[in-house]
Amino acid sequence: MKIKFIYLLIGLLVLFSMIMVSCTTITSSTTTSTTSSEPVTSTSTAPPTTTVAQGNWWDTWGTPEYGGSITIPITALNGTSLDNIVIPGVENCLWFESLFEPDPTVSTDKWPLTTGFVADKYWSGNLAESWEITDTQTITVQLRKGVHWQDKSPVNGREFTAYDVQKHYERLLVAPFYSFLVTAWDEVTAIDTYTVVFKFKQPSSQYFQAVADLNALNEMEAPEWAALPDAERQDWHNAVGTGPWIINGFIDGSSFSFENNPDYWKSDPRYPQNKLPYADKLTLLVIPDTSTQVAALRTGKIDEALVTIQQYTSLTKSSPDLQSAGVSVNSHDIVFNMTQIPFKDIRVRTALQMSINRDTIAKNYYSGLTDGLPAGLWSQSMKGYAYAYADWPQSLKDDYTYNPTGAKALLKEAGFPNGFDTNIYASSAQDLNLLQIYKAFFADIGVNADIQTMDSVSYDAFTRVNKYDQMAFVDLATSMSPTMGVGTFYSKQSPIGAVNDSTYDALYEQYFSNTDSSKTASIMVALDKQVIEQHWVVTSCGEFQFRIWQSYLKGYRGDYLGFGQGLIYARLWIAK
Repeated sequence: MKIKFIYLLIGLLVLFSMIMVSCTTITSSTTTSTTSSEPVTSTSTAPPTTTVAQGNWWDTWGTPEYGGSITIPITALNGTSLDNIVIPGVENCLWFESLFEPDPTVSTDKWPLTTGFVADKYWSGNLAESWEITDTQTITVQLRKGVHWQDKSPVNGREFTAYDVQKHYERLLVAPFYSFLVTAWDEVTAIDTYTVVFKFKQPSSQYFQAVADLNALNEMEAPEWAALPDAERQDWHNAVGTGPWIINGFIDGSSFSFENNPDYWKSDPRYPQNKLPYADKLTLLVIPDTSTQVAALRTGKIDEALVTIQQYTSLTKSSPDLQSAGVSVNSHDIVFNMTQIPFKDIRVRTALQMSINRDTIAKNYYSGLTDGLPAGLWSQSMKGYAYAYADWPQSLKDDYTYNPTGAKALLKEAGFPNGFDTNIYASSAQDLNLLQIYKAFFADIGVNADIQTMDSVSYDAFTRVNKYDQMAFVDLATSMSPTMGVGTFYSKQSPIGAVNDSTYDALYEQYFSNTDSSKTASIMVALDKQVIEQHWVVTSCGEFQFRIWQSYLKGYRGDYLGFGQGLIYARLWIAK
């Protein structure tokens, strides 16, 4: 998982550091969030309820109920820091909140919320009530009135204001470790108690995603808490936010426990008469091994988990009552060191591409639960942003079709009639079974690959600066925001595989200089097309994992919000 985080940070570097100047202008637009009804006063012992409305896609869940406890597994806890400015931790989002969230009332036929990327028009306000893209360098945000910090020292329940937002970004803009994230930002200024203005140095259409992104340090902390000495700030007893959950226990390496925030400001957007959260308690339980998570899910010790296709197949047979949703995740791919022979030759790269039988992998390794389509820079599930396989010319489809005879012919043409010896570097935490399948297919065309495994930390450092001399096993074809991946092959930012391609570079710069958000998708498709046509990546096929949850856990359809999961858990309830 570490390598995914590294490439996420690379993508964030791209998003915030390389905004190019453009003279194009756009008409300013305004987007206003959905406004919920004022929450009614209640406690978990005497909660308000609502009659289920007719005609909404969530009607099948029934009437929300209050009380109970939810237990979620996590592979590790961010015990290093409770301060996202120091080290971002997914669990921190349970008490911190962001200005925006993906609209939870959007149906999956309009936009699935099972992956990390959400198009601009499907965001809604959270701490923000409304916002205006004033111009291509300015976003003006109106905050929601009546939002209060949790009633804990040192903030003691005071109202959340625009000055808190300003202070958060003042910290972020000078944080040494994350300076690359905000080089395109000019300043964030509180105009009055409820108005904050974001200013950027150059015009671009990408800034709303920068401010909204739940994985990009946009979670608000209280300045009084940030001013505490380090030791006090890292003490979980002092953790405080505006969010739905209050920490009431922490056992390092074991668990994080929370109680609901009785004064939480938010009502349920789907059931606006209802105050959140529904559950009394939430526990994050450390279970590093996914097979152990599966066993805990099967026995009811946990309520939800993300599992592999193989685990999903087993679970659905043994526990048919469990609920599930498919989640498009990164594909597991081979990348080259493009400065080395023989990988400078596109014929060699194409031959390795043709050696892979994706249909067999999809059917046998992924149990027929993925379509077997090859992927480039982004998953084929990113419709409108990825280079759709249906649009590929037949000649390109042939390059990605299993053809060992054709692959051997290409190797011979490139001067390797008997193949060659090579190596592949990988992390011991990666899917080494799939890597063995790659190795076997390569061997069928005379390419003998020696697999070199390293621990994940060493591997991250090794591959981040392209120290591998031949090939490396990485996770690409992301289903996260496209802006998370545009810099992957940009020659001026330590590209994966030391790629140096003027066409890709020009498209990359066009992406950031573009001020018309309606053109973003077509630029992303062009970038993806270049990666696919140049065969910088040998891919198997896009992978799905599955979110599995207990049948009594209601209000859930598999949505994933990254560092916004606290909002999802607040909307879940236990059906008694």
